[in-house]
Amino acid sequence: MQSYSERRRLHYESVGAVYDRSNQARLNQDRLNQDRLDRAVADGTYIFSPVEGCCRNQERLNQDRLDRAVADGTYTFSPVKELVVDMDASSMIHIPSGPFLMGSDDHGKQERPRHRVSTDAYEIAAATVRRWEYALFVEQTGHEEPRGWYDPAFADPNQPVVGVNWFDATAYCSWLSRSGGREYRLPTEAEWEKACKGGDDTAIYSWGEQAPGGIAYYQGEWTAPRPAGERPPNGYGLYNMGDNVHEWCLDWYGADYYRISDRPNPEGPPTGKRRVSRGGSWRHAVKASRAAHRSSLPPDFRYTDYGIRIAHDSN
Repeated sequence: MQSYSERRRLHYESVGAVYDRSNQARLNQDRLNQDRLDRAVADGTYIFSPVEGCCRNQERLNQDRLDRAVADGTYTFSPVKELVVDMDASSMIHIPSGPFLMGSDDHGKQERPRHRVSTDAYEIAAATVRRWEYALFVEQTGHEEPRGWYDPAFADPNQPVVGVNWFDATAYCSWLSRSGGREYRLPTEAEWEKACKGGDDTAIYSWGEQAPGGIAYYQGEWTAPRPAGERPPNGYGLYNMGDNVHEWCLDWYGADYYRISDRPNPEGPPTGKRRVSRGGSWRHAVKASRAAHRSSLPPDFRYTDYGIRIAHDSN
């Protein structure tokens, strides 16, 4: 069986990209990240996520040094009250049943035709899963840590968790279902687009019609995702719908699926090679995407601009 690194290399070659990150280069980057983390721990600028015991598996951080930093007071611990942002990011928002217009006739053929579909009522998270929430899952299950987990650029506990593949995302939903008492899952592509529009079928973006190029918040280079909830929510009360990180969806991706899409509760093709993702990314020149924009990725790929937003059926 091919390793993850080999599959990713072949993928880059297949699309004509230059794959120049050798194993040695990757090791050098790991060492650089380690040095940065060691310095942050030593000078007290590293902020720790307030999840009980979540540093037990921090071998790569040199646990002995971390313990000493905590003991001598040079390690800054962020209490739970300091993690609360100006929203209830963990709440689930009710999306009513009914039809909406999905897709666009004005852009790529994968978005055509614009068509009317309907969904049953469902609930979707107000925000993407944050790092401190995912840390609980990693600690309690021993699940493999995401790519970039030890990179200080992704260490803010209120940032969306990134570096997760589709299987990680569904594993998180399964764990949450066991501990939360209801069946959590990823949203379908149709549910995501309906939620992004915020109840307005004419909306091009989650906030309306204005292109992100004219919004000051999206200007300049971002070196990492922003903490969840910095921008106002859309009409349904959902934050960062379409910006900050790509979000995995439940469906297999089919470029021509809209031509045969089931009108009630579409769930995508029965099989495929790529899973649907939606939304924009902090690392793109244009950091927010249109509500109808479609993207996809092989489900085993872990990129540091991919995150998770959970959903569940409405009872």
